[in-house]
Amino acid sequence: MIIPVEVQNWYSENRSRLELVERKAKPALDHFTASRGYLYSGRIKTLESVVEKIDTGRVASWSKLDDAFAALIVVPTYSHEPAVRDFLESAFYVEDTRERGATSKPAEQFRFDATRVYCRLTSPSASADLYDQILFEVQILSAFDYAWQKVTHDLVYKHATIEWRRLRAAAQIKAVVEQLDAIAENFDAFVTAIAPSEWAETSAQTTIVRHIDELFKRGSLPSELIPAAPSRLAQTVLSYLQNDGCRREEMRDRVARALHDIDTYLSGKTPSNVPLSLTLAQLLFGIMYQSGAISTKVRQRILLNGPMLLEFPELRGYGNVFAT
Repeated sequence: MIIPVEVQNWYSENRSRLELVERKAKPALDHFTASRGYLYSGRIKTLESVVEKIDTGRVASWSKLDDAFAALIVVPTYSHEPAVRDFLESAFYVEDTRERGATSKPAEQFRFDATRVYCRLTSPSASADLYDQILFEVQILSAFDYAWQKVTHDLVYKHATIEWRRLRAAAQIKAVVEQLDAIAENFDAFVTAIAPSEWAETSAQTTIVRHIDELFKRGSLPSELIPAAPSRLAQTVLSYLQNDGCRREEMRDRVARALHDIDTYLSGKTPSNVPLSLTLAQLLFGIMYQSGAISTKVRQRILLNGPMLLEFPELRGYGNVFAT
């Protein structure tokens, strides 16, 4: 492609400044996104992309080229967007924001839309450094919108041909993505519209979660043992029973017995006597094994450390041990 000499000259003069802006902005963006579990990526426009942007006629001057360096922050849902914008306000000088949904469009049209925050490293009046005068863009996308953008970008918008069917397919996918975002944003309300159905494993896990939660509420278990993910703990406890040959039709009774045995063990202890050198999963496994709620048929590899064997000496006969 032909590169006008004016664009070539600007790019040659400013490429190093753009790289410096990226290097200075990246640590703050990296730290923030990593601490929140968000996805971050950044890029400097290629020379060819700058030419294409100028050719659109939408850029009035070099100082208005606002995405020569651009960053992207991907959040799980758009409910996280305010936190991102607060961070950008605290980390950089925000010159302008174009909010998602601000651009008018017909109700039946589905196309790319994202909040774009336009920043400088510092206030233009606070620094004489040329790189501080460079405007850069930060887009905020949901995970679903990001997936749509990545999938359709090369297939449709960077494709060698323009075809109605491709544009139609991209719009149809975007419509689904918009619906998925709406469901995720309002998940608790959405699930109330779903007719419930019984499934033994799900019912058993619900029973386990509620029972363990009640043990903490009434002080039978010390708060130090509260699991990070109660649902995962319930899945683990249920897997102990399933690997011990528990069939679906007997699951309710087996779970009830295991929880009764856990209550019996704890009734003979005060919270201060419950060992804190074990994870809650280790403690529950030991109780269930000691009481006979599960047997040596269980195939999980369990971390049998000294404190666990001290509390549950019967486990010395358990052979499926995690190798340390």
